[in-house]
Amino acid sequence: MSGASAIHMNIFGLNPVVVFGTEEQKIRMLKPIVEGKEKACFGVTDA
Repeated sequence: MSGASAIHMNIFGLNPVVVFGTEEQKIRMLKPIVEGKEKACFGVTDA
């Protein structure tokens, strides 16, 4: 599962922000992650 999680994070995590986000969204969301001030995650449910 940990291998799959590494792949999923790159697809479903912040990739939509990188590809489709505005410059403001990229600065607000990506900069703190790159600087190591914040972390990103995503959740999956069967509901």
